[in-house]
Amino acid sequence: MVLGLLRTDDLAGGAGSTVEEAMRPGPGTFRPHVPIDEMAEHLVEQDLESVPVTHSDGTLVGMLRREDAVHAAHQQHAHHH
Repeated sequence: MVLGLLRTDDLAGGAGSTVEEAMRPGPGTFRPHVPIDEMAEHLVEQDLESVPVTHSDGTLVGMLRREDAVHAAHQQHAHHH
């Protein structure tokens, strides 16, 4: 299950902090069945570099990078026209 995101900047908080204290709250996640153009639009609108993709039980499938999502959405759009 995905609990949150941990970035390098978050670890600079001090030696005593735990990962749980340092990480950002659980991010919005997407399911694998969500259309790529919808995911790309969300990443751009929210100015997110990446978003976790999880199954409904919280199992992590992987991270989708904005760059990859936007590229795939453009490719998909090009094939439909």
